[in-house]
Amino acid sequence: MNSNALLLRALRGPLTLILVGTLFVIDHNAVISFTKTWPIIIIFLGAIRLAERAVMEDTPPAPPYSQGGAR
Repeated sequence: MNSNALLLRALRGPLTLILVGTLFVIDHNAVISFTKTWPIIIIFLGAIRLAERAVMEDTPPAPPYSQGGAR
């Protein structure tokens, strides 16, 4: 894994907490209900996951598993 993928993985948790906190503040101030904004969390997590995959290095697939003797 390269450093960009590790950085995104390290930031995923803190950014998610900031997002959830922001959504609760918006709900508390009666701007928009949390029941209408919670899908943003799923969209955010999906976008972060896509970004992680985009910056990951391509690794060759593992060789197929052989169960024994030659034929």
